Amino acid sequence: MASKRGRRRLRQRLRGKRAPRLARPHVADLREPYGIVGWLAIVVLFVLGAAMLQSGIERFREHADLRAVGVPATAEILRVDRSRTGESVRVRFTTGDGAEVTADVEDPPSDIRVAEGAQIDIRYDPRNPSRAVPAGDDQAVLSRWFRTVVGAVLIVLTGWAVWRALRRPRRRDR
Repeated sequence: MASKRGRRRLRQRLRGKRAPRLARPHVADLREPYGIVGWLAIVVLFVLGAAMLQSGIERFREHADLRAVGVPATAEILRVDRSRTGESVRVRFTTGDGAEVTADVEDPPSDIRVAEGAQIDIRYDPRNPSRAVPAGDDQAVLSRWFRTVVGAVLIVLTGWAVWRALRRPRRRDR
C-alpha cells in the first residue's frame, strides 16, 4: 500500500495540479526531438561541412605555398570544363627548364576570356609543374572563402542542433 504522501501526489497528478517532473535527456533516446531521419540529416550535414571546411583550408594552403615558391608562367588553355561546382581549365605551358607541361587549373580569373586557345597567367610548383593555380586572386579567392565559410557554418549549425536536442528537458513519466 502506498504511503499517504504518495497517494496525495497521485491525486494531484490525476487532477492536473502538478506539472510532470522534468529530467535530463538520455543520449540513448535518439527518437526525440528530431527522429531518426533528423539525426541522419545532422550527421550528413556535419560530414559535408567538415569536407567543405577541409577543402577550403587545403585550397588556402596550396595557394599560399604556390604564391611563396611558385614560378609565374603564361599558359595556353587547351580545354574548358564547366560544371555545377565551378569551372576548371586544362592548360599547357613551358617551364623554365624548357619542358612542356599540361596541368588542370581550377577557378580561372573572370577578367580573361576563358576559351580554348586563350592565354592565362599561372603560378606552378617547380618541383611538381603539374600543380598550378591562377596567378590572380579573383575567382579562386571567392571559391576558397565560400568553401571555408559554408563548411564552418554547417558544422556550427549541426553542433547547435545536437546541443539543443541534448539540452531539451524531457518528461520522466515515460
